[in-house]
Amino acid sequence: FKTMELSKAEQPDLSDAESYEIAKTNKTVGDEVECIDPVLLMALQKVESDFNSKARGTKGELGINQIHPITAKELCTKLGWKYNSKVLRDINKSTFLACVYLDYLYQKYGSVEAMLVGYNCGPTYAFRFTKNSFKAVPVKGIDYVNQVLDTYFRYQDEINNT
Repeated sequence: FKTMELSKAEQPDLSDAESYEIAKTNKTVGDEVECIDPVLLMALQKVESDFNSKARGTKGELGINQIHPITAKELCTKLGWKYNSKVLRDINKSTFLACVYLDYLYQKYGSVEAMLVGYNCGPTYAFRFTKNSFKAVPVKGIDYVNQVLDTYFRYQDEINNT
């Protein structure tokens, strides 16, 4: 996996097993949820948590994908899963939840940028984004979209040039 090498280069503290699990999970889940590119998912994880499955955000977000427990509970309910915080620390389950949410946002708002705004700032801002572009999005949301997409394009270049 070229993505395994990338995650290891980006976060040298990852073990080979962790790098492999991230790459394998992103590929598997990305293939299941067709509109989510595994490399974009990896870029999101880099920006969200620096590939740390034990990360905790400033507003209570957890895991490699930094999903807020309230969002996770809603997603788990829709999937028929029982929620507990361990779900968000499990790379496979957290990544599946992130992809389900990203897919929902993409299908509802129609662009990768709106999807990323929704993931970072919430669906209300994704909706506003579709109506006013970046004007109605908090600066942190704009910065987030730019960070994820810059990381994505850098990863794509590295994968294609090796």
